[in-house]
Amino acid sequence: MFGPGTGTVDPAVLEQSERLSCLIPVSEANSVGAVWKATWRAEWAGKVRVPVMFAFAELDCWFEGSREHLRECVEAFSASPRVDGSFVLGAPHCMELSLWSRGWYARCFGFAMECAVISSSGNKA
Repeated sequence: MFGPGTGTVDPAVLEQSERLSCLIPVSEANSVGAVWKATWRAEWAGKVRVPVMFAFAELDCWFEGSREHLRECVEAFSASPRVDGSFVLGAPHCMELSLWSRGWYARCFGFAMECAVISSSGNKA
């Protein structure tokens, strides 16, 4: 996911690649296009009624990470009281293991804390 010399990950993480990697089952890989992409927006996203936070990594080698796709995904969560979608410049797939990890986790925890405060105050948004 990172590749040596890409400058997106601490070299010590690359030493863990074999331990962290696992092959995706063929049936799961095949279902991405046939099941997930075909149904997530129409059948699932509009039913989500809790806050949602996600990001697309600019250099992701697995998922489409365009700004247009980000906008479409944010809009798909139409029943959610809050949707925070972002585009992380320069970040690779598995951003949580990359040099972007600390910033990403800080954002995740910040979002969770904001949602907790809102929830405990009795607000819906």
